[in-house]
Amino acid sequence: ITMHRNHVSPELMEALQILKFSIRHGRGLNFSEGTDRATVLQEMEMLTSDATLIPEDIAAFIDSLV
Repeated sequence: ITMHRNHVSPELMEALQILKFSIRHGRGLNFSEGTDRATVLQEMEMLTSDATLIPEDIAAFIDSLV
């Protein structure tokens, strides 16, 4: 075990091992599995619209982040 590897939490190490196993066995990742196309598109549109909103009061927005 290297010093760098010691900094990885056991939970993250387990997640990485599961991911590696899945990829090696041809499964990969599919974050939209089990959802229909319309739902995926609706969620993507919501995320896009939220990301492009510009707050009217910048100072109040910054204060709300802290």
